[in-house]
Amino acid sequence: MASIKGISLKNLKKFKDHEGFDIYQGNICLNGINKGFWSQDSWGGPDQFDFNTKELDTIAKEFYGPNSIYDLGCLLYAILVLADYEKKYKEAVKDGFASIVIMTDGCKESCLRIPQDIDKNAVLKRCDTYIKDFENASKYKDDIKILVFTDIKDFVQ
Repeated sequence: MASIKGISLKNLKKFKDHEGFDIYQGNICLNGINKGFWSQDSWGGPDQFDFNTKELDTIAKEFYGPNSIYDLGCLLYAILVLADYEKKYKEAVKDGFASIVIMTDGCKESCLRIPQDIDKNAVLKRCDTYIKDFENASKYKDDIKILVFTDIKDFVQ
């Protein structure tokens, strides 16, 4: 299960906000223990929690750094994204592939499925042409991330 610094999301539900965009709600767990219910706000306000978030706020600050503007809401969004990548990985494995490469620039995203069981460096070398094409087509070159997932353990950070 996708997690960052021991924080994971369970019983996720996706619904639409007042403008039709996807937002989420579910239970937040820390090291497998349910801390409480969380929901993104349907009008773009701050996330809603039914428990004291002080412990999780501290973890988010440790993850991003003490002077960062990023907070627990940002960390939860990062976990949502990681969970989505995990879902793509599981679908690829179910279809007989060994790994996936995610290329994203924060706006556009592409997922490559790799058929052979090879290490991460070999995967990147094999996908080099696709990665270069993605980088050349991107308008947001400073935000490009190339992520390789070869094992279910890659989703625990």
